[in-house]
Amino acid sequence: MRYNISGKLHPGIASITLTNSDDEAHMMAVARLKKGVTLKQVRKALGQSEGAAAPLLADGMDTSYGTPDLLGAGQSETVTALDLPAGTYALICFLTDAKGMPHWQMGMVDLLTVAGPVATEKPKSDGTITLDDKAITLPKGFTGSGTFLVRNAGKAPHNISIAKLDKGTPLLDYYQHVGQAMNGSGQVEGGGGHLVGGIDALSPGQSAYLTLALTKGHYAYLSTTDAQGPQLPTQHGELDIS
Repeated sequence: MRYNISGKLHPGIASITLTNSDDEAHMMAVARLKKGVTLKQVRKALGQSEGAAAPLLADGMDTSYGTPDLLGAGQSETVTALDLPAGTYALICFLTDAKGMPHWQMGMVDLLTVAGPVATEKPKSDGTITLDDKAITLPKGFTGSGTFLVRNAGKAPHNISIAKLDKGTPLLDYYQHVGQAMNGSGQVEGGGGHLVGGIDALSPGQSAYLTLALTKGHYAYLSTTDAQGPQLPTQHGELDIS
């Protein structure tokens, strides 16, 4: 129930590896803070409400940076942002335990500094995953392994979240399980699947890179940003990795 931060992150093109070594799913919400804001101030604001933290932010509540999405226990993912501003960021896990206590209250809130010369070297792309207002389109010949440019070609924010489904688990059932957990009604782990990575919401026209190494099995992908109630968003799909 904490973030162990290692390495130095430069502004510009910035690769972030999120490794979940816990036995519960976690998230890493990222928000750039105004100069001088302390971790103590962040914790105090969160204790009041998520909205109470808004005056502490440099970019607003809905700013997208191109960072890792929710991640299941024992999983690791790497996401490369293309235009990460310098500054100090709050890292927060808003998921809850079985009793409804937010993980941030248990220690999963910390600060990350992005500083130094601007990094400009992009990773080599193995194809493009396109998000839009109707669908998620994988590149032709997608094998589940490689580094892919994820591009939002729509007019609204979209993301991609990938899960490995247990045999016989319908995507709709797993989607509803995770949705209930995100609303504070239980834990994300379980429900017939496992979150293996993705990219948090991208703004229209924004892109980031996602590095994948999917093992053999049945997978589903969707844009949780487009979730509206109990039904699947149109931006979803399933595939088998052999």
